[in-house]
Amino acid sequence: MDGIFGFITLACGLYCFYASYLVKQTKQIKKSIFFTKDLENKRCKDKAGYIEESVRLMLVVGSATLVYGVCDLLNTYVLGLGYWFLALLVLFLGVLIWAIITSKKMNAKYF
Repeated sequence: MDGIFGFITLACGLYCFYASYLVKQTKQIKKSIFFTKDLENKRCKDKAGYIEESVRLMLVVGSATLVYGVCDLLNTYVLGLGYWFLALLVLFLGVLIWAIITSKKMNAKYF
């Protein structure tokens, strides 16, 4: 039970990569990570620009989530990272806050 959050975080990071791949390949805006339910796909002012920016944002969030998940599993099962793990947690939370702010700005810009 100790490493459950590491596995969940790792899975979320992999999902971000998978979702960005799907959006980039299909060129369709899916109602998933950064696309809220109240926004309509038809109202998008620049669909290609929105897809390009959202894919970049998903890749950054996916990378940060994947790194944090791997480090959490390393911290739990292999070696204790101590204060380095706390610093990584603060950095990870900073990336998530930045992604939320950027996502809201993107939604305001393109919808």
